[in-house]
Amino acid sequence: MAQRLIRVKVTLHSYLKEYLPPDANGQAELDLSEGSTIETISRQLGLPTSIAVAVNESIERDHNRVLQQGDHVRFLRPGAGGCKNGEFVFE
Repeated sequence: MAQRLIRVKVTLHSYLKEYLPPDANGQAELDLSEGSTIETISRQLGLPTSIAVAVNESIERDHNRVLQQGDHVRFLRPGAGGCKNGEFVFE
Protein backbone atom coordinates (compact mmCIF):
# COMPACT_ATOMS: atom_id res chain seq x y z
CA MET A 1 0.00 0.00 0.00
CA ALA A 2 1.35 3.42 -0.95
CA GLN A 3 2.28 5.79 1.86
CA ARG A 4 0.05 8.84 2.09
CA LEU A 5 1.69 12.24 1.73
CA ILE A 6 0.82 15.68 3.01
CA ARG A 7 2.06 18.99 1.64
CA VAL A 8 3.16 21.76 3.99
CA LYS A 9 4.52 25.24 3.35
CA VAL A 10 7.82 26.04 5.05
CA THR A 11 9.25 29.51 5.58
CA LEU A 12 12.73 30.07 6.95
CA HIS A 13 13.46 33.52 8.37
CA SER A 14 16.70 35.44 8.92
CA TYR A 15 19.94 33.47 8.55
CA LEU A 16 17.94 30.22 8.35
CA LYS A 17 17.13 31.04 4.69
CA GLU A 18 20.61 29.70 3.93
CA TYR A 19 19.31 26.16 4.51
CA LEU A 20 17.32 26.34 1.26
CA PRO A 21 18.63 27.14 -2.24
CA PRO A 22 19.20 30.90 -2.76
CA ASP A 23 16.45 31.18 -5.39
CA ALA A 24 13.89 29.78 -2.89
CA ASN A 25 14.06 33.02 -0.87
CA GLY A 26 13.50 31.06 2.33
CA GLN A 27 10.29 29.37 1.18
CA ALA A 28 9.43 25.85 0.08
CA GLU A 29 6.56 23.42 -0.15
CA LEU A 30 7.44 19.97 1.11
CA ASP A 31 5.71 16.66 0.55
CA LEU A 32 6.01 14.67 3.77
CA SER A 33 4.81 11.29 4.93
CA GLU A 34 1.57 11.43 6.87
CA GLY A 35 2.47 11.57 10.57
CA SER A 36 5.53 13.78 10.01
CA THR A 37 6.43 16.31 12.68
CA ILE A 38 8.20 19.65 12.96
CA GLU A 39 11.29 17.65 13.95
CA THR A 40 11.00 15.74 10.65
CA ILE A 41 11.41 19.01 8.72
CA SER A 42 14.23 20.20 11.00
CA ARG A 43 16.20 17.01 10.40
CA GLN A 44 15.44 16.93 6.67
CA LEU A 45 16.75 20.49 6.21
CA GLY A 46 19.59 20.15 8.74
CA LEU A 47 18.35 23.08 10.83
CA PRO A 48 19.85 23.96 14.22
CA THR A 49 17.90 22.69 17.22
CA SER A 50 17.71 25.98 19.12
CA ILE A 51 15.25 27.84 16.89
CA ALA A 52 11.71 29.09 17.33
CA VAL A 53 8.86 27.54 15.35
CA ALA A 54 5.36 28.74 14.48
CA VAL A 55 2.65 26.63 12.88
CA ASN A 56 -0.21 28.48 11.22
CA GLU A 57 0.84 31.76 12.90
CA SER A 58 1.01 30.30 16.44
CA ILE A 59 4.26 29.65 18.30
CA GLU A 60 4.76 25.92 18.74
CA ARG A 61 7.07 24.60 21.45
CA ASP A 62 6.41 20.91 20.81
CA HIS A 63 8.64 19.90 17.91
CA ASN A 64 6.97 16.49 17.95
CA ARG A 65 3.69 18.05 16.84
CA VAL A 66 2.21 16.03 13.99
CA LEU A 67 1.67 18.22 10.94
CA GLN A 68 -1.46 18.31 8.83
CA GLN A 69 -2.09 18.88 5.14
CA GLY A 70 -1.72 22.58 4.32
CA ASP A 71 0.07 23.63 7.53
CA HIS A 72 2.41 26.62 7.29
CA VAL A 73 5.54 26.04 9.36
CA ARG A 74 7.86 28.97 10.06
CA PHE A 75 11.34 28.60 11.51
CA LEU A 76 12.71 31.72 13.18
CA ARG A 77 15.86 32.70 14.98
CA PRO A 78 15.29 32.74 18.76
CA GLY A 79 13.66 36.00 19.81
CA ALA A 80 12.34 36.86 16.33
CA GLY A 81 8.77 37.94 15.69
CA GLY A 82 6.25 39.43 18.06
CA CYS A 83 3.07 41.48 18.15
CA LYS A 84 2.41 44.78 16.43
CA ASN A 85 -0.99 46.44 16.60
CA GLY A 86 -2.48 43.21 17.94
CA GLU A 87 -1.20 41.14 14.96
CA PHE A 88 1.50 38.49 15.17
CA VAL A 89 4.43 39.49 12.95
CA PHE A 90 7.56 37.70 11.83
CA GLU A 91 10.91 39.31 11.09
